[in-house]
This record gives sequence, C-alpha cells and structure tokens, in this order.
Amino acid sequence: MKRSGLSVIVAVTLAVAGVGLGVLGATVASAATVGAITGYGGKCVDVSAANSANGTRVQLWTCNGTGAQQWTVGTDGTIRALGKCLDVSGAGTANGTKVQLYTCNGSGAQYWVPQAGKALLNPESGKCLDDPNSTTTLGTQQQIYTCNGGAGQTWTHNSSNELTVTVGGTTLCLDANAKGTTNGTKAIVYACNGQPNQQWNINSNGTVTGVQSGLCLDVTGASTADGALVELWSCNGGSNQQWTLG
Repeated sequence: MKRSGLSVIVAVTLAVAGVGLGVLGATVASAATVGAITGYGGKCVDVSAANSANGTRVQLWTCNGTGAQQWTVGTDGTIRALGKCLDVSGAGTANGTKVQLYTCNGSGAQYWVPQAGKALLNPESGKCLDDPNSTTTLGTQQQIYTCNGGAGQTWTHNSSNELTVTVGGTTLCLDANAKGTTNGTKAIVYACNGQPNQQWNINSNGTVTGVQSGLCLDVTGASTADGALVELWSCNGGSNQQWTLG
C-alpha cells in the first residue's frame, strides 16, 4: 500500500549538534533503549515503506509496531532503525531540512541528544521560559524560572511558527506585545490569532527571533534570577539570547 505520510522535517524533540528541533513536537515514547518515537497526532516516526536504502524518507505514520517504527537510541548518540541511522539530509542546519535514513558514518548529522519535555532552556541562566504561575491571563509577560517540567514551561513550535503553551486546558501563543518591533517589547502570552507577531523562528545559532520584528527573545538585563522578565531586543550574540527547545 502506498504511504502518504508526512515527511518528518527535523522534527523529533531531540537536539542535533546541540540545537533544539521540536518542529512537530515529537517525543521519545519511553526511556527504553529500543522503541517507538511518537509525534504530532499520536503518529509514529516511520521509515517509509520499511525501505532500508540510503535516502529513504523518515515520516509520520499510524503506529503499527513494525520494525520500520522501532528505533534504537545508541550510547554513541545515534538513533537507528533497520540497521541504519537517522540522518539530517546534507548535514543541513536550516529549519525545514528533511530527515532521512542513511548508512551510519559518525557525522554530526547523525548525532542526537534526547531531551525531556518541551521546555525552552536558556543555557546562560540554566532556567526555562516560563508562563508565570501557569496563568491563562492574556498579556502576561513571560519570565525565566527554574526548569520544573510544568505545563507553564511546555512549549511547542508548530508548523505555523507559533510557540504555544497549554495551561488549564487553554492553548496560548507567545506574542510580541501590541505587535511591537522595538527593543524592550514585552514577550507575552495571548490568544493565538495567526498574526506575524506570534510567529517565531528557532534558529541554528540558538536564538529565537520574531518573524515580524527580526528581534531576538531576550532575558532582560541578562539576569539569571527566577522571575526575570523576557522581552524582544536587537540580536547581539549575548548568552541571554540563547535558547534550546527540548
């Protein structure tokens, strides 16, 4: 039967070369060394047509327990199925680079680091982007806080380039307040509306930039304290603008 599953586009909640890539919000199904990787809509990461040839696309497909959906997380950082490795096509680092199956070769394009949850980590502070008290109050400015795995720190970067958080059964979007494009614009949560001030690029250099403004998600004053506020600021290479989406 011909499969028409979605190609996985650098989409598992893993990091390649240290860069978070949670486009479709996939997660490792369990802590086991061998098992399925589930993604959007409860579908499984799958080797198309169970074909072990180099370049075979890796897609999402209805979970069926076959070998094409059994992945081994190796101690060497590889993730393998059908005797070959999960591989970033052409060793690309851009958003949208396809993932395929390929002969294991020890390259960085085949090195993956499983991460727990979907937190957006700022390595400089060691803290996570946090919706204060998991509030659903529209317009609440976001902060950094000790990573705790809570709902207020569980972010998904979806195919519309939104960063969403679901608290109390309500899904909200990270939003540039009042569509601001100037330094100091507050990063808030707001009802998702599809506007460009709610679209974000997760970049290979570790920054998160607003599609509308081009500005970087920034921890105010390079603070590392719990409760430090998050805003938009001109990208400057500072460590307070570095984020990892788990």
